[in-house]
Amino acid sequence: MNLEFHYWVTGILAKHAGFEPEEAKVIAYSSQYVDDNDMEIKVFDDHIDEIPSYVNNISQTMNILLPRRDLMQIYPIFHFIPGDQSESSPRSDEKKNVLNTTPDSNYARKIMEISLEKAALKFTSGDYESALCRIGICSHSYVDTWSHQNFVGANNDYNSLGGNYIPNVGHADALHYPDWVSHRWTDPRLVEPEINNNLRFMTAARKLYYHYLTYLESINRKTEDDWNQIEGKLLQIFGKTYSGDKNEKTATRFKKYAAEAPYLKKYRADEWLGNGLKVIGSWDSTDRYTERFVWKVPSKKEKSLWYKFQESVKEHVSDSMPVLAPAFEEAGIHI
Repeated sequence: MNLEFHYWVTGILAKHAGFEPEEAKVIAYSSQYVDDNDMEIKVFDDHIDEIPSYVNNISQTMNILLPRRDLMQIYPIFHFIPGDQSESSPRSDEKKNVLNTTPDSNYARKIMEISLEKAALKFTSGDYESALCRIGICSHSYVDTWSHQNFVGANNDYNSLGGNYIPNVGHADALHYPDWVSHRWTDPRLVEPEINNNLRFMTAARKLYYHYLTYLESINRKTEDDWNQIEGKLLQIFGKTYSGDKNEKTATRFKKYAAEAPYLKKYRADEWLGNGLKVIGSWDSTDRYTERFVWKVPSKKEKSLWYKFQESVKEHVSDSMPVLAPAFEEAGIHI
């Protein structure tokens, strides 16, 4: 999925479930920022320091040349959670892969449950923003099991749709088709190749919404199930399905999202980073100019949303790895 679902739809679902508008904003931003957190950043307390005080973990990368150990801590955890292979879509070639993504798999649900439990503990301890970041991150990986189903989070021939020279990483062969709201496309590997993204996305939205209700009930928030109303609004926003090589009617849909969720301002991928960090340039002893990230307020760095998000990313990896260990082991991957 792309920004439409990860930011706008997620924020709308969170608000309707019972989160406050400001809380829904943090969840929505965290969900989308998983895709934009693709640069390792070394942060210094001062521009003259030699050793960084903090280094983040990336949650997305386009660099398929990274060591497999690093890739396995990104793709299968944040974007292509391995699924229940007995539930995978039948393929014409009958191929199987233990890392194949299936929607709402046991692994995905377990990671979601652990994440929401950890978020509830953070919330009750008063660390509200970290709780919301964790919810946004697990929301991203969970709903991606619908859009990324039938693909593996690795460079693998299992992903090949044939007919091009694009590396077979994830759904690269399918371009952005699996991520577009309202798009209809064809997956020639499948026995039933015609795909309607709206059917997939609406199911993902409903499942995510009910996870939000469960979480809110766990922290003693009053909730009310109004899924039927939400479904109608989302269907109206999504509009008619379309096919082809262009992501159509995005401007129309974005106007509708904004009207439905005025508490969600336009997403900027550098907002949290810019609020917590700044870039300082300096000349070193060899007369070489360098730039580095430094904390805007070092004494308050742990209060910044960028820091809280990055710590939540690290926690998401450490909590997900044991859950996915059986799948990795079966695939012969040792991390």
